[in-house]
Amino acid sequence: MGIVIPFEVVRQDKAETEEETRIAQKESIYRGLIEQEAMKYGVSFEEVKTRWDEETRILDAKDPDFIEMVARRKGISPYEARLDTDIGFLQSLNKYAPDYREPGRFIN
Repeated sequence: MGIVIPFEVVRQDKAETEEETRIAQKESIYRGLIEQEAMKYGVSFEEVKTRWDEETRILDAKDPDFIEMVARRKGISPYEARLDTDIGFLQSLNKYAPDYREPGRFIN
């Protein structure tokens, strides 16, 4: 009959791990939430992403060990823990306080 070689070996790439797939899904969700914020205020994705990154940097400066603690508790990477935290916050913001942010703050 012959030797059966897995397709991934023939292609010479590695198959995506469960973690890589999970992170890709979370990145997609995160990007969609940022796009919703951009559409809500009529600004570009990059503007919202830049402001969100700045707010995240400020929060990280106040409590630098928070993401590490979440990552250890969940048994995931710090990057994935950051995605989880950001996604959770943006989903809560959209659900419980949709007008939390003043649209005028994006206009300078």
